[in-house]
Amino acid sequence: MIRGHYDGNDARPSGLNPKLIDILEYLIRNKRFAVRSKTLIRAFFVGLVLAPYTLVAEIAVERLDIDQPRLFGYRIGDKFERSIVLRLRKPYQLKTDSLPESGRLTEWLAIESPRIDQKNMAGATEYHIQLTYQIVNINPEVRDIAIPHQDLLYIAGSETSAVLVPATRVNVSVLRDPTKKDLQPDRAPLLLQQRYFTMAVFGTLLLCALIGLVALYWGLPFVSKDHPFAEAYRSLRKLRRRTWDDDSYRESLQNVHRAFNETTGKTVFAEGLGGFFNDHRQYAPLELSIEDYFARSRKYFFEGAEDDQSTRYSLAELLALVRSCRKVERGLS
Repeated sequence: MIRGHYDGNDARPSGLNPKLIDILEYLIRNKRFAVRSKTLIRAFFVGLVLAPYTLVAEIAVERLDIDQPRLFGYRIGDKFERSIVLRLRKPYQLKTDSLPESGRLTEWLAIESPRIDQKNMAGATEYHIQLTYQIVNINPEVRDIAIPHQDLLYIAGSETSAVLVPATRVNVSVLRDPTKKDLQPDRAPLLLQQRYFTMAVFGTLLLCALIGLVALYWGLPFVSKDHPFAEAYRSLRKLRRRTWDDDSYRESLQNVHRAFNETTGKTVFAEGLGGFFNDHRQYAPLELSIEDYFARSRKYFFEGAEDDQSTRYSLAELLALVRSCRKVERGLS
């Protein structure tokens, strides 16, 4: 990470400008590679010609930190990041639209959309830039690939300048050397050990759980004698397939009366509901609904109100009453 260059004696900044520091860093990072003298002369000459722009960079750029990725250990599909901290003195601002867009960058690399965090400071603006690369292609004969340099453009009014993020190279390798044989021959997968006893036990437990759920919510025919409201509820559900006429209505009321009689062991009338609730206190929360049922039933059977629609139950209402009684019967309410 570059944070500046200082003399060792008095810790004052040396005379090296940022451009020369970038060149030195580039040479150090790429010391394994030969650089032609013409290239250095060309770079030095351009540096001399562009000295005024270097001066602009020294005025505008207060801080430049570049955290390059590690240089080895990458395979196809791997991602790595290059982190940059750029602090510009005001009124200079980073030209964010000059950064590369998401997509293919080189033959070997793709780049994601840059992440930029901006922080306003006294007299300066600091930018944290994150460039994320991904290796999308590898040639077994190429052991390292270049990460291209990046110019960070900054502006102040009509003036545009740039600071260089130098290029670097990273070492890559293929997932498998195509010249070598497979590490192990192909073979059929091993068969799973069949634990029949364990499977039988779990299957039995699952079946018992399903039977319990069915008995709890829908009831079973062979236990209907002990659960008269469950039997009445099943009878009413069957009536949904028929027309809700006088015959169906009369049959439904009789089935519900039968459930009350079987629950208490004797015939239950409206006048005797007090005794019913004394003997079966669990039905007390339904007292008003049960009393209303017996009142409507008496009007229908004994007071000649067969045609009085205001006192008749709909099938849904009667099902709701019997469903509530069934829950009490099973201890669920």
